[in-house]
Amino acid sequence: MYLTLRLLRSFGCRFSVPGIFFTVVTCTAMVDLVLALGMADCTQLGRFYLHTGEEYFKTGWGFWTLLWDGTAHYCLQAFLAYVFLTGRSAELIGLVWSGSIINSMPVLLLGAAVGGFSEDIKPSTALNAPYVLVPILFLWRVLTKPSESQVAKPHSVFELKSSPCALIARMLLLIFHNLAILVHVFRAMAVLGSKARIAVDFAELDPLLGWVDDGSHGFIKVQLVQSFFYFIPFHALALSHLIAPNSLVHQVSMSRWALVFVGAYLQAEVTHIGASGMRWDDFGVFHLRWDQLGPTFWCIHLGLVGGSVLFAAWTAAIGRSTAVSYTHLTLPTKRIV
Repeated sequence: MYLTLRLLRSFGCRFSVPGIFFTVVTCTAMVDLVLALGMADCTQLGRFYLHTGEEYFKTGWGFWTLLWDGTAHYCLQAFLAYVFLTGRSAELIGLVWSGSIINSMPVLLLGAAVGGFSEDIKPSTALNAPYVLVPILFLWRVLTKPSESQVAKPHSVFELKSSPCALIARMLLLIFHNLAILVHVFRAMAVLGSKARIAVDFAELDPLLGWVDDGSHGFIKVQLVQSFFYFIPFHALALSHLIAPNSLVHQVSMSRWALVFVGAYLQAEVTHIGASGMRWDDFGVFHLRWDQLGPTFWCIHLGLVGGSVLFAAWTAAIGRSTAVSYTHLTLPTKRIV
């Protein structure tokens, strides 16, 4: 341990608990990438673990989850390890990472417990415990500290909110958040087996909702039910922010939460789209069904990601301009002679 610390200091690094944590999980993300490559029959490494450990990864959803962790999470965690070990700060990247991890872990654990692998859950599942607790603690740490003020162009809030482009963006975001709420309601109804006409029609647009024999169905069911309780409150809060923004504190917190949900949407949609278009049958054997995904399917899933990114950009712009306007406010003072 002493030699490790000396080596880190020689490279300009310093001891940091978050830095060490992100270094460790960066290595585990590489393990997940190896497992995903093993499922694609690119390597023989890791197959024993998929047979004797977390068998629920042997699904289309599991493959894309491993691939997402081994690529996107690897890059985010490696960058966060670097900034913490060198004493820098990366609030924006940390928020996106927290949202992605927090959104994926309940789906992984509960989906395994209710899906086709529920009778064969191994003790190795407990290895995911740190990924459940640490991201929540990390997010709490970021949300409770003062925001990093990034003062950009000194436009007033009035100019930003009243410009034609801003008004169009606000109207589009209002439409997006209302439609997103409806999408989450209808998807939850469809995946839970509702016989209502709108739910049946929605299951035809998103075929994985009705493929109950697919190994990924249990994960998708948990994902969409979780989204009903997780995303809808966010969209409702976002609507209140767009209609009547209250204060600088409200805007700063909204910009942070928007980034959290960008990460959550990216993780959810990558795994959902991947599991819908590819079913994993055996090592190196995938059943491709991209042709069964119609234009409406792509509009819904890509629209959820695109709308969340646009809203995050909007809240960041509003937060910066508001911070500028507040810093330029001065109270009249009386000089005492």
